[in-house]
Amino acid sequence: MYLGEMSPHNLRGGVIVVSHFFITFGVLVAQALGLHVVLGTRRDWPILLFLTCIPALFQVFLLPRFPESPRYLLIQKGDEEEARKALQKLRERDEVEDEIEELRMEDDFEKPEKQMSMCKLVLCRSQQWQLLSIFVMTLGQHLSGLNTIHYYAEVIYRSTGVQEDNVRYITVMISATVIFITTITIFVVDSSGRRTLLLTGFGICGISCILLAMALELQSTIPWMCYFSTAFVILYVIGHSVGPSPIPRVMVAEMFLQSSRASAFMTSEIVHWVTHFFLDMLFLHMTVDIKPYSFLVLLFICMATYAYIYRMVPETKKKTFVEIRKLMEDHMARKSLGKMQLGK
Repeated sequence: MYLGEMSPHNLRGGVIVVSHFFITFGVLVAQALGLHVVLGTRRDWPILLFLTCIPALFQVFLLPRFPESPRYLLIQKGDEEEARKALQKLRERDEVEDEIEELRMEDDFEKPEKQMSMCKLVLCRSQQWQLLSIFVMTLGQHLSGLNTIHYYAEVIYRSTGVQEDNVRYITVMISATVIFITTITIFVVDSSGRRTLLLTGFGICGISCILLAMALELQSTIPWMCYFSTAFVILYVIGHSVGPSPIPRVMVAEMFLQSSRASAFMTSEIVHWVTHFFLDMLFLHMTVDIKPYSFLVLLFICMATYAYIYRMVPETKKKTFVEIRKLMEDHMARKSLGKMQLGK
């Protein structure tokens, strides 16, 4: 949320995706350090646990040097001078009046809404479409099957003849692939667009699910099909890294104005972690037997999310928050008019 508020609108998507890049980088580092030949042993795990304090200390010393969000200072605190100073520090230049004017416009545009709590946001009729879109994208992010793919991945790798001790190395290599794809996403999200990346990502995930189901079903009769299963797992992970993993948080930052953005983020994160929790609890009771046709359920979820985004989510790249709000209102008005005409 902070990154979205402090970024210029032409770089906002890339800056937010950078945070996802460092999440994936952290996962890769943890997996590499957790290998048996490094620190993943009964003797060395306390050292591995101790290393987590390093990034925490890094943040403690650096975060106080960051300026407060200019949008928060001007729109919510009404302190234009402090907002100007924060912008000057962030942009490393004195001339920031164009962005101050943009903040004034956003302040004037959303004054009738005032500050929105989570309860007010959920009950606000004018925000229901945006909130529904965030729910769909966040649920699609999880229910499209990333956890399921990761859960089955080790079984699939072992079916190709990979030794138990080498499975973790393949996992590390796939994490490195995710970082590579996320790096590309950083550089294209503000040119190709958020909607395009979401549709591309969910499309690749859906295709991967049906191909993986076919490959797993044929694996018992065609032994070499297990190698295609591994390839389709990698293809799925690439698709998820293009759009479903990094882009929903970008959309949360852009689809809401300052008065409701914090509540929107908290609502989105609650959906994110509650879904994550129940999926993890579900997988604790699943057997290790691969059921190929379960991936067809994931295909349906991917395609349903794809259809919703295609029909209901407009492109937001390189637009100010006010422009995005007006765009969404116009987009929803056209959809409502279309439904009325269809009803007649």
